[in-house]
Amino acid sequence: MSDDAAMASKGHVVYPRWFVWFLRFILTVSIAGAGFKTYHWLVENAPVRERRPTGERSVVVEVTPLRHESKKITIRVTGTVIPVHDLSLKSRVNGEVVAIHPELEPGGRLTSGAVTVRLDTADYTLDLLKAQAALQDVKEQIKENAIREANLQESLKLSEKSVELADAELRRLSALRLSQTVSASAYDAQERAVLTLRSQAQTVRSALRLIPTERTVLQAQLDQVQAQVGRAKLDLERTEIVSPFDAAVLFRSVSLGTLVTPQTELARLVDIEAFWVETPLRADQLDWIALPNGDSGVGASAIIRPSGVHAEDTRWTGTVVRRQVRIEEQGRLARLLIRVERPFDSEKIPLLLGSFVLVEIDGPLLEDVFIIPRTAIHNGQEVWLRTADGRLEIRTVESIWSDEEVVLFQEGLKEGEQLVLTDIASLVPGMKLDLPGDEPSQPERVNPAKNPGSGKGRQGQ
Repeated sequence: MSDDAAMASKGHVVYPRWFVWFLRFILTVSIAGAGFKTYHWLVENAPVRERRPTGERSVVVEVTPLRHESKKITIRVTGTVIPVHDLSLKSRVNGEVVAIHPELEPGGRLTSGAVTVRLDTADYTLDLLKAQAALQDVKEQIKENAIREANLQESLKLSEKSVELADAELRRLSALRLSQTVSASAYDAQERAVLTLRSQAQTVRSALRLIPTERTVLQAQLDQVQAQVGRAKLDLERTEIVSPFDAAVLFRSVSLGTLVTPQTELARLVDIEAFWVETPLRADQLDWIALPNGDSGVGASAIIRPSGVHAEDTRWTGTVVRRQVRIEEQGRLARLLIRVERPFDSEKIPLLLGSFVLVEIDGPLLEDVFIIPRTAIHNGQEVWLRTADGRLEIRTVESIWSDEEVVLFQEGLKEGEQLVLTDIASLVPGMKLDLPGDEPSQPERVNPAKNPGSGKGRQGQ
């Protein structure tokens, strides 16, 4: 049995299905129509707010007029203190250490010429005595040679005189022989005597010819022995190892009794007459720094300060002495060497090796430049200007110098133009810029739009 038949059997009124659907449709349409009419009434009678047009935004800024000025450039960099002369102190002879200077300790000070280490001199004293004895022996031989030469010369004179006399006697006997008054045996004996005397004279001449050669040999021996004496004296002097300059001691490597050789490092010294400050800087900054030009050139002066609490009350003066010949691979930085005289003479603290210091190098004086605070530079090369009609102009210009505080320009700007110093959050080129004390720019009001239902509702505030 269907649901309709069941409801009819219980006495209920049953409507046809199509009639039920028709009633539902009429009810839905009625509700939608009532809602639409209500929405339309609300729209027409809604309160209307007065429309205010968006006016041109203006910003109050601080400005300063641009003026040509002069500016002496100062290149501010950092550096590290390094020694000018760093000496590994060594002995030039072998020996045992018998004495050490009391200041030859880490941090000690030595004056130029001070004996730092003394070696045992016994062996070198004996060598000197032996060399001096050999020298005396050669000198005596030279004296003997000179005496012998004089004796031979005298002997030669006598021999030659004897030969002359013997020759005269031989000639006399030869004349007598013709008259049969002298025997042939007497003549022969005289002839043999002449030959003997001539042989003796020739022997003396030969000995005299050897004298220059002997003298040369003895002179060579004298030079050799004199060199040995000089070497022995030098070795004896070298048993005292001296400091070649006023020095500070970094460390000592030997003690009393140490046997040293020329390869043994005795101590490490640094010259305290002057230190170098090695400063890295950009390659483009080198053009502003004066370098020494030959023997007469003078480099730029510099002020060196320690980093830390003594930066304001301690300073040293230095001079740029040279530029290193290569650029660092990392960072592409050049390096300068600044010479600081007497670095230990500061009243506050000495300039210590390895110190990280602040350096101010004097540059040239630039004329007719615009000096702009770095805070007024935007995006690297942009400046903000306020035009004559109070508008913002963004101009890109190229600087010639900059540091942490200011940037210098020579071209691209004009004297009298107004530089904007205030930072503007929402930047719009051409926007209105007001100065402090000016009346703020007021936008004109625009009449509200006409609305058919504006008179029926409440006006908005």
